[in-house]
Amino acid sequence: MHRYTVIGIGIIILAIVTYLLVPGLLFSSLTTTQQGKVVVLPGNEFNLTYPQNLFVSVYYSATPPVKVTIPSNATEQSNVIAIVKSGPEPIMFYNNNSVNATINYTLVYGSFTVVFAVAIIGGLLPIALGVIGIVLIVLGVIRGRRKAT
Repeated sequence: MHRYTVIGIGIIILAIVTYLLVPGLLFSSLTTTQQGKVVVLPGNEFNLTYPQNLFVSVYYSATPPVKVTIPSNATEQSNVIAIVKSGPEPIMFYNNNSVNATINYTLVYGSFTVVFAVAIIGGLLPIALGVIGIVLIVLGVIRGRRKAT
């Protein structure tokens, strides 16, 4: 086996490891996570505030279900709220039930630079390493055949 082939295989393994491990490690170490549990009385509300000018993600669950009002620049899908550039407007949980509501939430936020860096490192770097690894493997196979004849 030619030296380029071995190096190419090593780089492809590095690309796989980078794809699987680096984004999660970077994201968890460069973002802030807050968890909380709040009991909201009937007819009352809970306002969840967060830092401004950041990428914000909120996962929540409420028992019984409550009415949720999100900022105008936010999107919500299946109890997950994403805000691309957070502003001063809070997320409001209103208990429109006749019993107390328990709201569990996880708030994750970080700067755009961090989110962008994680996207590049986690997405583009493994692709680039994979392409380089494949090219080196092909070169190694071609060079290895030339030596054999």
